[in-house]
Amino acid sequence: TYHLREELRYAPLVVERTLHFRDDRIVVDLELLATDDLDLAELYHAIPYFADNRIARTFGKDLTEEKPFAIPDPILIAGKTPQPELEATRYDLEPVTFRAIDFSRENGAGATLIFDRTHTFAQAAPMRYRHEAASGGSLNLTLPSRLQSGERHTLRYAIYAHPEAVTIEQLRRIADEEGLH
Repeated sequence: TYHLREELRYAPLVVERTLHFRDDRIVVDLELLATDDLDLAELYHAIPYFADNRIARTFGKDLTEEKPFAIPDPILIAGKTPQPELEATRYDLEPVTFRAIDFSRENGAGATLIFDRTHTFAQAAPMRYRHEAASGGSLNLTLPSRLQSGERHTLRYAIYAHPEAVTIEQLRRIADEEGLH
């Protein structure tokens, strides 16, 4: 188990993350605590993903409705210097809503994220720094940007690594085992 506690520098917010390491998964507990009234324009929990040669699919609220998820084409950027015009392009994607998402190779091996409930994510298109470099994207979980002093917000999810295609039965079993309800 690994525990990290951060007090944000410019906002009255404490963010605590606890990572529980299991044989085939990592379970993440995230808690936000407002130390004073919080009023931000937006707040996200970023979840990066490897995008090259991956097939993605999402699962709905009851972990049965499966839909393909189109991973956006990667954007090639020139170096690591911020480029506002490309950043606008990266974030100009429709939000997505799901309870679980799977990123796998063609053989089914990959990783699945299973959340405690259905969430909405802002997308950041994958990018790469050079043609031969790997590309990575991000799903940015929308968190409450307004909290009253003393108010808490919690989130729990599992990152499940699997050597072959994941099944709905596996998703439901992990959700039950980890209290993802």
